[in-house]
Amino acid sequence: MSSIASARSAVFSTLFDLDGESRVAKRLDSFITWLIIANLLALSLEHFPVYSGNEYWFGLFDEVSIYLFTVEYVLRLFAAGGDPAFRGKRTPALRQAVTPFALIDLAVIGPYWLHLLGIIDLDLRVLRALRLLRLLKLLRDFIPALQQFIRDNRGTTIRSKVYALLNETPTSGRLHSQIDLILVVFIILSVFAVILETVPSIHMPLAAAFTLFDDISVNTAMKTFSDVMRREQRAFFAAMFVTFLITILAGAIVYEVEHAVQPEKFDTMPRAMYWAVITLASVGYGDISP
Repeated sequence: MSSIASARSAVFSTLFDLDGESRVAKRLDSFITWLIIANLLALSLEHFPVYSGNEYWFGLFDEVSIYLFTVEYVLRLFAAGGDPAFRGKRTPALRQAVTPFALIDLAVIGPYWLHLLGIIDLDLRVLRALRLLRLLKLLRDFIPALQQFIRDNRGTTIRSKVYALLNETPTSGRLHSQIDLILVVFIILSVFAVILETVPSIHMPLAAAFTLFDDISVNTAMKTFSDVMRREQRAFFAAMFVTFLITILAGAIVYEVEHAVQPEKFDTMPRAMYWAVITLASVGYGDISP
């Protein structure tokens, strides 16, 4: 094996072999994923007042992102000879370049470099629209992970498949981690949405968008919650009834024991029941105690 071929194999196994044991490959893949998400977040923030006065930093972040995506693209072409899919074949870099994901990568970085070199003149709005293509880069790992999940869970029930998606099992694979990532992103975006909705200058022009996002990220969750409550209502009522009986019993006992010792605190059964409630629900407030 030539030194170049060895280098290609080393780069692929170190940076891009997600099925191997390289931690660097997994960390790089996670970094690229979060960089794409950060790019989309920055693109969204450009429509908010925070963009005014910070155009330089937004532009710098966009340029650095393009440079990083370009380095990733070039390294993937170089490491194509070490990819088992192309190993031993002629022109592995060219074969890698015409794959769907490589074409997506090229569509992400190509217009920027052509515009920067003066080969083509693109309007700023076109460049911003092309940045949405970075979202498609997330499919690079999602599709193989989905295919692997389908293979590993072939023959299982729908309930088992859903459980494997939401909980880590031997057949969850990388798709479970990606579903977790999506949920984390939605949680973060929901928090930001709640904060930004309190700013009138942001909420007023984007009221419809905020409403749509709430419908997507929260009304589904509330429906699921209501379905669970309705399905398990007997268990909930039973638990509430037992808690109510324990509160009355604890209040009655502490009233009989403490009334004579602390008549100013345990003067009535309701006060004693109050102590029982705050003690059951928390560590107690310290205002009354036996």
